[in-house]
Parts: sequence; C-alpha cells; structure tokens
Amino acid sequence: PHQFNIPYSDTTLTLKDKQCNIIDPINNENYFRVSAGKYSYTVVKDGYETKVGTINVTQTTVDAGYSETILNASFAVK
Repeated sequence: PHQFNIPYSDTTLTLKDKQCNIIDPINNENYFRVSAGKYSYTVVKDGYETKVGTINVTQTTVDAGYSETILNASFAVK
C-alpha cells in the first residue's frame, strides 16, 4: 500500500489515476493500494486553499510493498 502522510488534521484527500478514476483508500489513514503510474491528488481543509499535485509511483516502489508520501505543502488561509 501507499500511504499519504498529511501533517494536518481535518483534511480530505482525494487520489485519482491517470484516467481520473477516484482511488478509494484502504482505511481512514490515507492508505491506498496503487500500481506503478502517475496519480493526481487533491487535499482539502476547511478555511484554507485547496492543494493539488501529482505523484509518480515507480515499479520499484510497488515491488518494495510499501511507500509513504509526506505532503508537506503549507495551506494558505482563504
């Protein structure tokens, strides 16, 4: 699984594959089962600007069986 570690509470993370299909998390800890490829994400926190970005998951990462992405983007107040 691939985990997104968001250093803020009360956030909503949406992960999409290259066909814009939403990837459902395995649990409420932002763990996702993904294949190698490029993914887009959106992080929403009430009262702050929405953050969007992309991540590339390599086959090496998938073969390792675990990966973590830390989204350290700072949020700007709306």
